[in-house]
Amino acid sequence: MQNNNLFKQHRSKILLFLTLLSLLTRLINLSSVNKVVFDEVHYGKYISSYLKREYFFDDHPPLAKLFMAGLAKLFSLDPKTSFEHIGSAYPKETPLFVLRLVPALFGALLIPLIFLFTQKITQSPRAGLLASLFILFDNAFLTHSRFITPDPFLIFFIIFTIYTFLKSENGKRKRWLFIAGMSGGFTISTKWIGLIGLGIVLIEILYTERLKIMKKPKKIIMYFLTFVIIPLIIYYFTISIHFKTLNHAGGFKEVMGLNKSMFYSHSRPLTHHYSSKWFTWPFMARSVSYLHSSLGSNHVQNITFLGNPFVWWLSTLGIITLIILTFLKKFFPFRNLAEFRGKEIILSGYIISFLPFMSISRCLFLYHYLTALIFALIATAVILDKFLAIEEIPSPLPSIFTLITALPLLILISRAVYLWYIPQETPFLLGSFFIILGSLFSIYLYFITKRNIYKIPHYWLIALFFTLIGCFLIFSPLSYGLPISQKTFDFYMWIKSWI
Repeated sequence: MQNNNLFKQHRSKILLFLTLLSLLTRLINLSSVNKVVFDEVHYGKYISSYLKREYFFDDHPPLAKLFMAGLAKLFSLDPKTSFEHIGSAYPKETPLFVLRLVPALFGALLIPLIFLFTQKITQSPRAGLLASLFILFDNAFLTHSRFITPDPFLIFFIIFTIYTFLKSENGKRKRWLFIAGMSGGFTISTKWIGLIGLGIVLIEILYTERLKIMKKPKKIIMYFLTFVIIPLIIYYFTISIHFKTLNHAGGFKEVMGLNKSMFYSHSRPLTHHYSSKWFTWPFMARSVSYLHSSLGSNHVQNITFLGNPFVWWLSTLGIITLIILTFLKKFFPFRNLAEFRGKEIILSGYIISFLPFMSISRCLFLYHYLTALIFALIATAVILDKFLAIEEIPSPLPSIFTLITALPLLILISRAVYLWYIPQETPFLLGSFFIILGSLFSIYLYFITKRNIYKIPHYWLIALFFTLIGCFLIFSPLSYGLPISQKTFDFYMWIKSWI
């Protein structure tokens, strides 16, 4: 508890540090990959259509696209700019930095938001720092926020909707409740899957208010106005702007027609080479290639949606552990089991983020797991925060923790032996240095804790940080599109299904 007070005292500095580092990692060399990357082939065309005022159909609502198109117009994007093929080069005069700025900014702002959100539900700034660092140094979140796509906008407002509702203290603070309703409107106006945020809020209302809310008709009306009427007004207003921008009248019948078309479009059975099933996502069994082009001299430029393996697999272990411990605490009288603050929101958030995808027949991709991943990472942070408290450390933890931090090093060594090759690129060598440092430091701590297990709980976090940043640096060329040799790319493909 005393150590957590240290984090509370420096809360503002931590928030500033996270914000600056998030902006740096997301904005650096944002326009360096001067080629059409993955879904830019679609969303770039939509932006051009807005500028030319030509009607187009997309199976998602238009808010994020309108936002990006507005910036494109402000910075004089040529409407004739081609987004025809993945890998095709942009003209030199294309304001590429501006086009990618909106997703990058929201991808960066998500990280300090996660710090605030996690601290709110757990009452622990240390857990908030851990959760935000996991996302900051996850390559999947980084990759998906650096190109023209509405998803970072969507994910930010899903979490922001839940956070602002919690700040409203069940509607007592009306300003925050109104902001939550507005945020909910932004999410569903970006993608229908934004209903996840409103669904989690509904579960939280039912859990905290229980049957009492049925005796308070005024409160039911207040919630209905906030989370149904306000979002629908924003949704209708957004689609009306969409039609007017494209020289359409935007009447009520046209709005209904567009929604029907979007619904039927989502029902179409589509396939894709890089698609994956929802139940494989927690294990990161299938990556998504965003760009792969040859640079000659046996070098390639590759952008792959692939998470930091240490973050991704640790999060799966974390959410499974939280589910098991919650089940045991609920149904068996184990007095010594730890109690976790905020577990209801974490577990409901994880489950609800999965539910919609279980019934979708069209092709899905690994990046659809990102919202659920946030809750899995918060679960992991909560467990680490609880078990690393001086009074809570269980005796098996040092052994488990040492094994976890040693695994990345073991994988690197086995991969190097299997391929008889060690990459020479600077990010790989620097990342390997941090992984070795983290692993050795963890082993050193393990032998110290044999004498006094309660002496050094926070040093484990340093070992964790070294391993975390080491894996991030190793896989960073696949996030930033840095030139690497073909052999190095082969080295990165730990699992055959990643190729």
